[in-house]
Amino acid sequence: MTKSDFEQDGSILDFFKWINERQRMYMKKEAGKPWPWTDDPIMQNYFFCNVYREQDTVTKWIAENWRNRKAPPNIMVFNMVVARFFNWPPTLKSIGWTKEWNSSRIRSDLLLDQTMGHKIFSEAYLIAGTDLKGKSKIEGVCDRLDWVWKNLEFITAGVIGHGTLEGAWRSLQQIPGVAGFIAYEIVTDLRHTSVLQNAPDIMKWANPGPGAIRGLQRIHGREAVSGRDAAIALMRDLLKDSKLWTKWPLEMRDIEHSLCEYDKKKRIEQAIAEGRPVLGMRKYRRKE
Repeated sequence: MTKSDFEQDGSILDFFKWINERQRMYMKKEAGKPWPWTDDPIMQNYFFCNVYREQDTVTKWIAENWRNRKAPPNIMVFNMVVARFFNWPPTLKSIGWTKEWNSSRIRSDLLLDQTMGHKIFSEAYLIAGTDLKGKSKIEGVCDRLDWVWKNLEFITAGVIGHGTLEGAWRSLQQIPGVAGFIAYEIVTDLRHTSVLQNAPDIMKWANPGPGAIRGLQRIHGREAVSGRDAAIALMRDLLKDSKLWTKWPLEMRDIEHSLCEYDKKKRIEQAIAEGRPVLGMRKYRRKE
């Protein structure tokens, strides 16, 4: 990071402009309208996540096939962990909704799928420590899931005992290999199930990742974002402001998520303005 990366170079209105334009793009695409769905050249040509995580392809599959099931809390928690450890619908179809974890069968099936050239994992998430002792990633992830199954009552008690998104997020990080990011993804799924759908902090808490913090720094300046508590407070303020500047109903998760994407756009703008190559950013590839 250079010093210029932390200079205040955005505004609250600019942030909501991104949200409004990105959601309009999504709606035009879903309606079958031809590309481009925006006049903004950066948003035309670079890949940005949707404003709502619920609109992402993998999340849609999980919502339609797993999250809508009636199940005891421990079974729902375990399946949401499985869902985000693999994060790839064809693999989740192969595993199937789990009431009894059959580790040896899962390992055998997935290793066979892999030898046949099938993709097993999404590249989006990493599970720490799954490549230890010369094991394959499949074996490493299944080792982690064996631990979760063995300690499921303990993990579930922590998730539902707090009754909040933040408390569940902290509890899930007791799973080996699960840090803040992946725990946040699992919690966000559980928020849409009976386990956490009534959590009192849905509109008050989100886990501010590095991208979201950079987005806040662009809006408010580096000194204003002095830590996690300051970031969460500023995200709450943006959530309140959203009622004035966008017609799309948002939650704290949407604010955090959008700040990360807003920072991405500002980094691309900055590189172009300085005549530097745009590195590490996915170009949007249209399907002809």
